[in-house]
Amino acid sequence: MYKPKNVPEDIAAKTAEFWSKMKRLPTESVDVYYKRFHALLDKVNDHKETVSKSDAIRHFIFTLGNDFDSIQHNYRIDNLPSTWKTDDWPTLLILYRDYYNSIHPNSPPSKSSSSVGESPFTS
Repeated sequence: MYKPKNVPEDIAAKTAEFWSKMKRLPTESVDVYYKRFHALLDKVNDHKETVSKSDAIRHFIFTLGNDFDSIQHNYRIDNLPSTWKTDDWPTLLILYRDYYNSIHPNSPPSKSSSSVGESPFTS
């Protein structure tokens, strides 16, 4: 069946959903949220780059939830370690997954840990 692509109303609806409704659910792992986030980002950016990579990364960080308050704060004041100042999505996923696993050590990890090391944000 034919389904038109790049319908302005569809793109507008997806863009509004991306900016206003996207957030990690309390029961959602970082990996699952990452996949859901990117699926919608890909739909928004299907025809052209509507959301820049830097804006998308910032939005991802600030929609991860309260578990990531210290990272969000350090991002705001431009005080993240250099390792965290990357625009490589797979690297970011590993960093955020490892951080989450470091503050929730008893929860089952969604993927194996990386060799990034200890999180600089844990107290």
